[in-house]
Amino acid sequence: MRSLVFLTGIAIGLIALPLCAKEPNLAPLTRQLETIRQSHGINEERDAGPEFTSVKQALREWVEHQLPPPPGALMPDGTIVELDPADLTTLGTQLSRTLDLAGLTCRQPGPSAYHCGGDPSQEENERGFLDAVHIARLDERYLLVVTGVGMKCGFDQSAYVYEDGPDHRWHLLTAIEQDRYGKGDYRPQAFLSIDISPSNTPWNQPAPPPLVAALGYEPWCSSNWHSLYTKLWQASKSTTTPPALIDREDGMLYMGDDFIAAAHVTNHDLLVEFKGASIDGVALIRRHILHFQIGANHAVTRTAPVALDPQAFVEEWLTSPWTEASHWSSSSAHRPGLERFHAAEGHGSLVGEFDGLPKRCRKATSEWQVTYNEDTAEDTRPKYFKVRWLPPYDFNLVAASSKPFPGCDQAVVPQSTLGTLFPAQGWTP
Repeated sequence: MRSLVFLTGIAIGLIALPLCAKEPNLAPLTRQLETIRQSHGINEERDAGPEFTSVKQALREWVEHQLPPPPGALMPDGTIVELDPADLTTLGTQLSRTLDLAGLTCRQPGPSAYHCGGDPSQEENERGFLDAVHIARLDERYLLVVTGVGMKCGFDQSAYVYEDGPDHRWHLLTAIEQDRYGKGDYRPQAFLSIDISPSNTPWNQPAPPPLVAALGYEPWCSSNWHSLYTKLWQASKSTTTPPALIDREDGMLYMGDDFIAAAHVTNHDLLVEFKGASIDGVALIRRHILHFQIGANHAVTRTAPVALDPQAFVEEWLTSPWTEASHWSSSSAHRPGLERFHAAEGHGSLVGEFDGLPKRCRKATSEWQVTYNEDTAEDTRPKYFKVRWLPPYDFNLVAASSKPFPGCDQAVVPQSTLGTLFPAQGWTP
């Protein structure tokens, strides 16, 4: 109802695009893709190159011409636009189907269900073809469009965030895409999660530039292990490609589970959770937690929680740089000794296993002993770590030793609240 009241004062000259705009011509995009299919890119590993950039731009423009007006826009017949998320999903499906029928995707019509290889007689290569189109709402003010251009072993996806402008049209706010294709520079990704910070302003007032977060992985032909890309931007009114506040790569993301990764961003922090490799050769996989505080002048600091249980915390402490791990050590701990221990344990790739569940200490019930057996020829003795755990997820390392800590022998199963860090998140495929 409030949209109706607001729109009664809008001038007729500000009417947005109709809901069913005439479908633009696909012929130019078709010709570009045909040329690409008959050539190879400068990046031999991914069969990609600068020719992708013009395709990405043309594909984005093709989608833009068919976007519905923002919610609240006044139509020529006097109706007011309402955007149901399901309608946007349907629109993405319809646009994808149009690309299929035009022969521009790997699932084009024909006797075969897939036209980009993937069987033992043909190497998988999606070069010259397009991925499906995804369209969704972010927060109440923004629209997300995700597209993809084919390369060897997957699609190079792009994400575009649009803002509802004062003219009741969608305006491109942030473009997330690759435009450098040289060896070492090209990091194509498939998106796992895209989120945007809430505006926290009244519906009829302009919102400040939001934070935009994206999780992605580098697609490859045949592996459940990938690298996770975590990126965060502060959107800007002056550019659609602002510099990243966070640009992080974590190796050994595990893709073979129901839960892979999730991100949630507010106006002051970014929280990420993903399944990744463990230094425990029996478990192999564990949940990783990344929490970043965004301070004044866009200063980024990693802060608690860094883990969800004492054992995962010890693993994070051992495998993180000392510049981070030192901040997770108790103020009463002997820092030089912990640093030497961290350097010795954290050098190279740790391989071993944790010895059962953590043991609670009897005198200080907030302290737990974690035992790790490293597989090394130099020293086969277990290593013991004393961790202070304050609920819900505040951990710090009190001490480390080659001998068990006296009185830390209570077999108590730590309470687990795994899965509660993400009551809400942004777009996921």
